[in-house]
Amino acid sequence: DGTGSLNLLLNHPPPFLSGTPVVFLSVPTFHVPLNLPAHITGVSSHVDYAGTVRLAQTLQPDLQHLYYVDSEPLSEAVKNGTFQREFQSVRDKLDITYWENDDLGTLLKKVSNLPPHSAVLFDTYFEDPSGQTYLPAQVCALVATSANAPVYTVYRTMIGTGAVGGVVVNFEAVGRQGAKIALGLMHGAKMSDFPVEESPNDMIVDWRAFERFEMSEAKLPASTIVLYREPGAWRRYWWYVLSAALVVLVQTVLIVKLAIE
Repeated sequence: DGTGSLNLLLNHPPPFLSGTPVVFLSVPTFHVPLNLPAHITGVSSHVDYAGTVRLAQTLQPDLQHLYYVDSEPLSEAVKNGTFQREFQSVRDKLDITYWENDDLGTLLKKVSNLPPHSAVLFDTYFEDPSGQTYLPAQVCALVATSANAPVYTVYRTMIGTGAVGGVVVNFEAVGRQGAKIALGLMHGAKMSDFPVEESPNDMIVDWRAFERFEMSEAKLPASTIVLYREPGAWRRYWWYVLSAALVVLVQTVLIVKLAIE
């Protein structure tokens, strides 16, 4: 995300950028300072852990155990602040376990042997304890393939890797929001015209993973965007059905005509 870059600009601003408008992108909302300099604005990412957990509870009414996965150890401040707020409504209903800074082999072994009524909340995985770097989407795919329980995510880039879904940050939308702000500033708009915006999130489900765990379609919230769903037989073969029906109709007409003659 853009947290490191924003902190650099806030704490060690290059002299040549003094007073220059700055538009940041993809900084988690909980990392954006409450009081920013007047020349800085942007689009924060609303990482909706709570919304994703609620989706998991909706799709898995018997959910009891939630396993949070991240390659970076969480500070006590984050656990006691952000996550306490995000999970406040579910703490009494779920047993939440934090798996942080595990090597990949250990992580994959853990997710393959989860107890019944479990789910995995995959955040990110950039680096293991030895310093080996990874692409989070690739690790999410490995976790989803290995896990004996549904995997959920909070980022659009993980959809399609095997995760069931989540209330996800759409980085393409964030980019469009940021571009709109930048273009406005370049055309003479004032910084005050563009207060910090929060990314709009989408509730997305991957139908393939959804079916793998035999979830009920009736439990899908109405606002859910369903991806990778195979079209029904009619949508796939309507042309062949209509063609066959037309052939039969023509043959029937010809037979009737011949019979009359």
